[in-house]
Amino acid sequence: MLQCKATESVRTSLAQFNCSNRPVLVACSGGGDSVALALLIAQNHNNTVILGCVQHHLRGDESIIDAESVIALADLLSNRTNCKVTAQVVEAPLHATTGLGTEATARMLRRTHLATIAQSYSAAAVFMGHTLDDQAETLLLRLIRGAGTSALGCIRKKSRLSPTTPISRPLLSTLRSELRAILVREGVPWREDSSNFSTAYTRNLIRHQVLKPLTERFGPVVVQNMARHANWLAEQGRTERHLVKRMLALCELPRAGPKIVLKLDVLLSFKPSLIASLMHHIWFREQWPVSDLTRRHLIGLANHVVSDSLLPGLPGGIELRRDSHVVSLGPMFPKSPNTPSGS
Repeated sequence: MLQCKATESVRTSLAQFNCSNRPVLVACSGGGDSVALALLIAQNHNNTVILGCVQHHLRGDESIIDAESVIALADLLSNRTNCKVTAQVVEAPLHATTGLGTEATARMLRRTHLATIAQSYSAAAVFMGHTLDDQAETLLLRLIRGAGTSALGCIRKKSRLSPTTPISRPLLSTLRSELRAILVREGVPWREDSSNFSTAYTRNLIRHQVLKPLTERFGPVVVQNMARHANWLAEQGRTERHLVKRMLALCELPRAGPKIVLKLDVLLSFKPSLIASLMHHIWFREQWPVSDLTRRHLIGLANHVVSDSLLPGLPGGIELRRDSHVVSLGPMFPKSPNTPSGS
């Protein structure tokens, strides 16, 4: 059995989620990261391991071979370890009708089907094979898109697929190259997704034309430092969220219909950057449309609150009004037609 940092991380995660004597689900595409995770889980678990493969059929025959490789991997691991490993392939052809784009739609479908598989097996947790490289790529991707502090925290080691199904990402501190070395040493094959080499996708562009040349010149410390920075930003984001919740408790008044009402004097005691974060928190809490909400909107809102400066147009039919005592924020009220006099 392998003895390495990745092994210890997998063992720790299995213990944290009380997986002993319970089935676990590994999200497995047949690629190197998820295959390495499946290997490490099977070597260190004492119950059933389900390899969940959600098949979108985006790459024709390649997609079919990927699914077949996951089935073959389950047989290989069952023979090599003390675990019963089984493959669960779900057919989910992608029809991009959600308006989210191909990648986002595929991700949503995978999460939905993985949650169903986990529930059907009463899995203790779902394990995903995100790596240190994924963390660095995500940091750069979100920087390009202008994300705020919380979003720059990137991929979390622990999250939830559903209220009853936790997600664990035990390989977030492991380099992708280290996982490939493990598979070579153990003689376990994996698939390379040809679409991962297409720079038409921004993440692949970052991977091959930004991080790769930097790593070749300076070594893996480039990825390690970026991932470390993402973790620090995640901690900063958590601290900011706690502060924003306390701010809201101090300044929020009873609602005026659908409007959020905030004490202006309390708001003015906060820095504009925190007011922007408060507005962002309210937006998500109220489930207002966020697809077109940008940092520019949030900074504009904060500046308007502080100095009554020009207010930017807000997306999703949301309006803000500021008077001498309160700030109200919420959906626009429909304008009533003028009522004829004497009626």
